[in-house]
Amino acid sequence: QKPKLPLPKKKTERQTDIYTIRKQKKRRRILRRSIVFIAGAMLLIVIYQRRDVWLPQLETIGGQRHSVQYNDYRQTDGEFPITVYSGTQFHAAPLGDYLSLLSDSYYQVYEHSGSLKNVRQHTYGNAVLRTAGSFALIYESGGTHFRLETPEKTVYEKNVGDAILFGTVTAQGMTALITASDTCACRLLIITEKGQQIYQRDCVEQLAAVTFLPDSTGCYAVSLGVLNGIMQSYVHKYSFSEKSEIWKSKPLDTFAISVYNTYDGGVCLIGDTKTAFLTAGGGIIKEFGYPDTYKQSCFAGDTAVLLLSNPEQRTQSVAVFSREADSPVTMSYEKEIRCIGLLPESGELLLQMRSQLVRMKLDGSVTATEDVTENADSFLRIGSDLYLLGYNTVDRQAIPE
Repeated sequence: QKPKLPLPKKKTERQTDIYTIRKQKKRRRILRRSIVFIAGAMLLIVIYQRRDVWLPQLETIGGQRHSVQYNDYRQTDGEFPITVYSGTQFHAAPLGDYLSLLSDSYYQVYEHSGSLKNVRQHTYGNAVLRTAGSFALIYESGGTHFRLETPEKTVYEKNVGDAILFGTVTAQGMTALITASDTCACRLLIITEKGQQIYQRDCVEQLAAVTFLPDSTGCYAVSLGVLNGIMQSYVHKYSFSEKSEIWKSKPLDTFAISVYNTYDGGVCLIGDTKTAFLTAGGGIIKEFGYPDTYKQSCFAGDTAVLLLSNPEQRTQSVAVFSREADSPVTMSYEKEIRCIGLLPESGELLLQMRSQLVRMKLDGSVTATEDVTENADSFLRIGSDLYLLGYNTVDRQAIPE
């Protein structure tokens, strides 16, 4: 006979209790760890949501307050130069009498003295800043969100649902947004200062530039087309109370960069190869083709100023093109010109050289010069001051007199 194998012993009551206790202890450990993990995650979320409160304070630890320095030879009280902490190129623009700066995470408003008036956080990728009067439009280029700001507060923030291509704002807070669309080339949206959409146009051609009419009842928009391989621009006039366009201009052989109102109700279009003036009815008055490569431009009143570059001759030229003049006034320079600007109240022009600011009349005669830091790449004007913009700094300097 085969030997009988011993039967497995049955668990005693004590052994069962030990196994139960171990399982309970294991569950309690897992529960405690889960609670700690959840609590830690919630704490991190709260800290992240409130980063607009503690991060600016953290960034200022060890920082120094600077006095305003005007090229190391003139000093006043203040907090210039301002250092901008940003992972990308920051945007700067006038906001009424204030200076507004947009970095990759923050929107900041500064007093004339350089003291911080207000700071607000944003989460936009590739954020863009546009200002007019005391209103600032901030939108996410390629994203769907935008917001309207004043020096004191965020007026509203909205989601348009489609990717924003570009936008502009008026001194009354009216906003124009051009968005992508699945059903047309692009879409033009007009939103009031209260955030109400009052106009929408589905465009069959891609828009490149928009400016409001002086009374904000309509706008001029520039569409793009191609004929025989040549880029063309068309100026359209729209009324926000009508569905059909008011008029469409003849084609201009250029790629539109910007469009402006003129004093007589007409239009100035600045393109990459020419500038043109149009009547209030859309007729082309005059055109100016560039002899060199377009680099920069500015416009005020009825005057357009172009900065052109000739890499082969290593020269730059400034062309002043007025609606009233038969031909532009052109000035050539072998020196580097970094930025140009207009002083419309005095009919003068500002040139920023590498280490000098030059103030001149529109005919080219120099009226004043002043040294400037070589760290500045460009400037913007607010009142009687120039704000010099470097890679990550903003300084202030009076306009040469």
